[in-house]
Amino acid sequence: MSSFVPPGSDTSMSRSARSGSDLIDALIWFAVSALILSLVPIGFVSGDGIAQSAAYARGGWHWNPNHLLLEPLGAWWQGTMTRIGLQRQQPDQLKVLSIVAGAATIGIFRFGVAARVATGRLAANYATAWVALASGFSRLWISDETHMAQMPALALFATSFIAYMRSPSLLRAVAIGVFAGLSSLFFISNVLVAVCAASFVSVWHFYAAEPKRAVQFFAGVAIGTMATAGLCLIAASTVVASDQGLLSWLTSYSGGGDSRVTGVYGADLTVRGLAVSAARAVYGSSSSVVDISPVVEIVRDDLAWSARAVTNVAAYLAAALALLVASIAAWQNRRSPPARTALLLVVSWVVATLAFAVFWNNSDDQFFFQLALPLGTLIASAHHYASPSRRRLLASLALLPLAFNAFAMAALIRYPRQERVAMLERALDGAGLVVYPGMDELHQLFFFMKDDAPDRRLAITSLAAQRPAAGLLQLEDRVRSTLSKGQRVDVIEVFDVPRNRNPWKFLRDLGYTQDNVSAIIHRFPVATTSSKVGPFSVRSIPPGIR
Repeated sequence: MSSFVPPGSDTSMSRSARSGSDLIDALIWFAVSALILSLVPIGFVSGDGIAQSAAYARGGWHWNPNHLLLEPLGAWWQGTMTRIGLQRQQPDQLKVLSIVAGAATIGIFRFGVAARVATGRLAANYATAWVALASGFSRLWISDETHMAQMPALALFATSFIAYMRSPSLLRAVAIGVFAGLSSLFFISNVLVAVCAASFVSVWHFYAAEPKRAVQFFAGVAIGTMATAGLCLIAASTVVASDQGLLSWLTSYSGGGDSRVTGVYGADLTVRGLAVSAARAVYGSSSSVVDISPVVEIVRDDLAWSARAVTNVAAYLAAALALLVASIAAWQNRRSPPARTALLLVVSWVVATLAFAVFWNNSDDQFFFQLALPLGTLIASAHHYASPSRRRLLASLALLPLAFNAFAMAALIRYPRQERVAMLERALDGAGLVVYPGMDELHQLFFFMKDDAPDRRLAITSLAAQRPAAGLLQLEDRVRSTLSKGQRVDVIEVFDVPRNRNPWKFLRDLGYTQDNVSAIIHRFPVATTSSKVGPFSVRSIPPGIR
């Protein structure tokens, strides 16, 4: 098998100079991005991240085989940040973990992947920017949901994959399995990446009349994966789930969620169900490159088009075309080592990601943002085998999605969390009960409100998670009891919002709709029109009803 070396690096001196500049660039990517993002106040916050930080604070987290190391790492990090006196709220402390892990990921990618498949320093940095500003990656990079913790191991997996394809050996195959296994301890579905990589590369070895290398590669990846993920999961099960058994523990969902909520996930094996799962997989993978949810919401909710939505479409189409051009060039040059390497890595990773997405039937960022690494590798390698005209086309096409994603990331950073919290505190002052959908922006903001008693809030999602639609009678009882005490009831985001907006679409699967919630509220003299509190629609029910 022939190895590949970037043009212009055919001497030891030039290779040394290139390696030095690559290391400098990688350190700059890590240091500058980590420093800037750690110093800038980030307004964006996620519901799951808030729940995780609250669990860490009270010591309520538990071992979960789906992401074995994620919770203990998060709890240790948040506890350490608190002990050293980091003056940030707990969810913001977890963001620092995401920031450091993300910066390490792009530093490793720049030195270990881009430097080895791109033709020069500019192309390598260009591909690194593609990874850093991929929509899903950039959102989770600054998130208090710490799924980014898995990414340094995945970047090392990609680095080991490139090293093996340049010079195959059993040790390099084992390294691929080790890093895939390590990443699986943060996110169990990464095992599928190892399985697909082992399968596709082994098949290619057989196709190239190298059966010994095929067996060696598959065995090496399996050994490395079992030595990390396998042994750790077995050891954890003996301590955490000794009475449950290894297989039962591994195949059960141990996320600690309500059974009615977790029951919504998972593939529906009907024709329609599989079609929906596949559509969600395509949507999630597409949004990992450029977030297309604003456009989906416009079409779904029959909203007016805006200049930003048009730009969103243009950015997505430009990114999709750039990836298509790179993929076609790789396929046309599949006999060359860099193209072959990129194709095998991308196909293995994409197949694994989409397979799990269809199985789990979810389009959330956490299941797709990992695609930034293989797609970045494809963009980097295209400079090896694409013609000059295609290189210029790639560079031109990627400018719009990079700029669009940078703007979207800046908007998340500048999200006016404190202003909206203060606005809600003023608007809801004096209300004895606040009724709202839950699992939404409001639920996140309530966490930061001063003196906000949880017992004066009622999230529809909490009712839905606990019981069938008959649980709406509890809503009526809570409203009636509050009014009889002479206190006002505020209803937020139930009226005058699109029916398919989340969480209403999610609630519908649990038997709770806007119509049946509205019917309960209309049993009381609720205001006929909504008032606006920032972006939220509010209707009040005056006190005194018995």
